Formats: sequence, structure tokens, C-alpha cells
Amino acid sequence: MVRIGAIGEPGRLPLRWWQIVTAKIEAVGLEVVAYSHMWLIRSDLVGMTMASCDSLAEVDEALALGFRATVVLPADHGVARFSSPNGMKGIVCPAMVSKKLTCNNCRLCVGDKPGPVIGFPDHGPKSGRRK
Repeated sequence: MVRIGAIGEPGRLPLRWWQIVTAKIEAVGLEVVAYSHMWLIRSDLVGMTMASCDSLAEVDEALALGFRATVVLPADHGVARFSSPNGMKGIVCPAMVSKKLTCNNCRLCVGDKPGPVIGFPDHGPKSGRRK
């Protein structure tokens, strides 16, 4: 698995770059993982990146545009499953709740594969929780 980021935001990279680089990565048998906050203005990245959403309402918007979605959950989110306002099912990132899993053996965040919404309990510097 290869995680793509560009100055923190893969959506800043042009579509042609995505096409060339992902083809090369996939040609050697790896999968691409990327998260973009620019999903609302970069519909050309459907199937290449996960929409990085700041709320469950945004999840429904991103899904309607064809993206797979991730969402930031409250730092104290304590249950493994959740739903968006439109009833789309989600799970907390398995690698965040299990010491036995990593992104490389979970692979639920590969944007071109079907799967649930993935939630990440807030673990940023202002959340009071670091992982």
C-alpha cells in the first residue's frame, strides 16, 4: 500500500499526475490510499481518494458524489459503529481500535473498493487525545 499526500492535501495534485502515478503503483501490485478535503471541487478524484469529511452530514454529500468517505469523529467517540444522517453505515478505523491491524493489512481505505464509511476519532493536537 502507498499513501499519497502532497503538502498535506493530495487534491492539490493534477489529475494527469494521479493517472500516471497510480498506474505505476498498481503495476507493481500495490494499492493507493489517499484522503482529500477537496472532494467537493475535485469530483475527478472519485475512485482515487477517500473524501475526508468533517461531519456526518458531509459524509452523505460525498457519498452522493460517488466518493468513499472518511469522517472525523469526536475524540471521546466510544462505539465501533455509527450511521450518517441518511443511514449510511460506518465503522471506527480498525487500525485505531486493534493493535493487531495496520493500514497495510486492513485496506478498508482504498478509495476504489466498496466499503463502509471509516471514522477516525479526533486525535489532532487540540483533541486532548494522541495515538
